[in-house]
Amino acid sequence: MVGLQEVASASSVRIFSDLVTSELPPRVLPTASLSTVAQIMGDKPGATVLVYDDEEHYFGLVTKDSLLGVMLAEQIALTDELERMAGEKAKAAQRLEEMVAERTAELRAVVEEMEVFSYSLSHDLRAPLLRIVTYAGMISAEHGDTLPAEVRAHLKRIEASGNHLVTLIRDIQAFVQVSKSPQPVQRIVLSTLVREVLETYRTFLAERGALVETDDDYPPVKGQYSSLFQVLGNLLYNAAKFVAPHQRPHIALRVHKIGDWVRLRVEDKGIGVPDEAQDKLFKPFSRLHAPESYDGTGLGLAFARVAMQRMGGRIGYEPRLGGGSVFWIELPESTQP
Repeated sequence: MVGLQEVASASSVRIFSDLVTSELPPRVLPTASLSTVAQIMGDKPGATVLVYDDEEHYFGLVTKDSLLGVMLAEQIALTDELERMAGEKAKAAQRLEEMVAERTAELRAVVEEMEVFSYSLSHDLRAPLLRIVTYAGMISAEHGDTLPAEVRAHLKRIEASGNHLVTLIRDIQAFVQVSKSPQPVQRIVLSTLVREVLETYRTFLAERGALVETDDDYPPVKGQYSSLFQVLGNLLYNAAKFVAPHQRPHIALRVHKIGDWVRLRVEDKGIGVPDEAQDKLFKPFSRLHAPESYDGTGLGLAFARVAMQRMGGRIGYEPRLGGGSVFWIELPESTQP
């Protein structure tokens, strides 16, 4: 008789109902079918199994009892392997939890650093800058007529640079705040919000001679009011700002329903966005034009992207047919009364 290890490593087994007088042809089965072999042997009590190696060399025979022993050994080995895999899975899960905890702690530390940085900007930098801008303005106003033209030009540059830094600090604070603060969703009457944004920017739009077209009605949406107000304000401001010199801004606020979502499009006929720069639009501090051509901090669209994501919405860009830009925002429609 062959041993159990030989049966387990054999490439095939051949079953005979009788080794000497069988009239049945031998059946060849892979060793993986040992349960089938045992069943056939059970049906034929006198059956015997011949075992062959990979090169079809006969090296022994096995009885039914030995074969069942092999099956039991294989079952035990399979159970051991499953237990080993379960142990490794538990270790991997524990390590993953530890990694998540580590990353969470790191993220929390980064957020705390951003809060400290924002506080520093607000108190340590903004106040001195405001004083510098104020004093430069006072000198220009009170002594401008007696100062040389070169000095007056320097004072104007001081005011312009200071105001730019104050605006940058304000935008950084807003970006940090919207990035870390929860954005509770509420029902927003979009028609009211559009009207209030237009009223807030009325003077700026009038100074530029902007023509703004609106739809008759806008469906209510689910969002965060103050953040959505600033997002729409940023898009409206950009649409009126990024136009060719001496061109009158032409802006349209169009609304479309896409399934359960409401898409608000801010369309303009301005200078548009070059194809190679479109992937940079919503990145922080991304400026597509020289500061002397168009002012700004490069944070308006980055704020809009984060704010829309935080309130469960979307934002995107597409070129306008015929020239110009289309920035759109999407939010779920609110069906609540």
